[in-house]
Amino acid sequence: MAKLKDIDIQQFLDELESIRSPDGFHSFRFDELTTIINSFVEFDESIPQSSRYPIVFASLMGSGAKNKVTKEKFLKYLNQNEKKYLNTPNKKFYYLSSLSFVLPKDLNRIRLNGLTINFGISYPTKFTRDSLNISHSLLEKEKQTIAYTKCWIHTPARTQFEACEKAQQSIDLLRAIWNLKLNNSMRASSGFPKPVNTIITGPVHTIHTSNGKPAGSTYWYEPNFPESFPPKPLNSDYLKTRKFEKFFLRYLRKSSYQEILIDALLRYCRALDSTDFQTAFVKLWSVLETLTDTDNAYKETIKRCSFLFQNREYHRNVLDHLRRQRNSYVHRGFEMAEPEGILYQLQSYVDHLVRFHVLRKNPFPDMKAAKEFMDMPSDPDVLLKQISKAKKALRFCGYYDKKTRA
Repeated sequence: MAKLKDIDIQQFLDELESIRSPDGFHSFRFDELTTIINSFVEFDESIPQSSRYPIVFASLMGSGAKNKVTKEKFLKYLNQNEKKYLNTPNKKFYYLSSLSFVLPKDLNRIRLNGLTINFGISYPTKFTRDSLNISHSLLEKEKQTIAYTKCWIHTPARTQFEACEKAQQSIDLLRAIWNLKLNNSMRASSGFPKPVNTIITGPVHTIHTSNGKPAGSTYWYEPNFPESFPPKPLNSDYLKTRKFEKFFLRYLRKSSYQEILIDALLRYCRALDSTDFQTAFVKLWSVLETLTDTDNAYKETIKRCSFLFQNREYHRNVLDHLRRQRNSYVHRGFEMAEPEGILYQLQSYVDHLVRFHVLRKNPFPDMKAAKEFMDMPSDPDVLLKQISKAKKALRFCGYYDKKTRA
């Protein structure tokens, strides 16, 4: 059941009333207020982000159709529309996209997140995009990426928007893992700026029904697709990458906080798709904060990340340098010095944190335990004193035995 966060929502509903016209709500202000109200609604977790705004929009229109919008009326319509959405049966959709590598001979499909990603040098012949009004510039980019590997996913979903979101999550999780293995560790672009990611998606993505026709008039595209990004021949890297993928997923599935890690991986992948290196840096820094379980407490972010390295003082200073670059850009609007170079520096730390969380023989029970581990002192004398104190406490509490050796 949808709920409202602990805030006076009525103030925004009253603002809606101030823009009412005789025939209803018709203004840009209505869209603005709908966006604000949407951010204060807690939906059932199974409802994707792309489907939440339309539910709020319909609920506001319905509750204010005849009389003044109140919190009670809005909640009533909100829960009705949420229930209607959740009760909508799944339909068969297909998501079509492409990926920036040359198709290896034995790559046919990969099962991930409950979906099967199919690969080929071309799409099955039943799929057509002819009825979509795709811009000429995007069609030209599609021609430039004709050698990209085509991929399509059968995605059961309630709407085409839900289908797109689910499919993109599977594609991007796969790309995140592959890019962890394949990405360069130092700046690689010359001339036109290139994404850090080795495997990016093609310029256009579409959703189709089971008969192969587009599911509607909507298509998705990459607004900042790079000028020149030829597909990568994987060659000998292919078998190594597939081996790493299976190894990584085996550990990821064992993690008790895999939802947090998957979200971080998706954000990591999407940040490194960008050729706007400053924006990518800010997005990637937020992933660093997630993986160190901090929220704008930069000293903790830096301390926890540097704890994972032997030369901690050196890495603490490098991370502080990166933090200053980020803050100067975000808070003061200063351009970053060599943004591509510092993005690669930050990428190396995020890569290290991802591997620290996922590739563990003895995984942490939750993110809190991982954070507490990173908060441990690195001075051996301090650690030994803490061990001594803990043993004394065990003896004092009567827990001494051969197992504890206290």
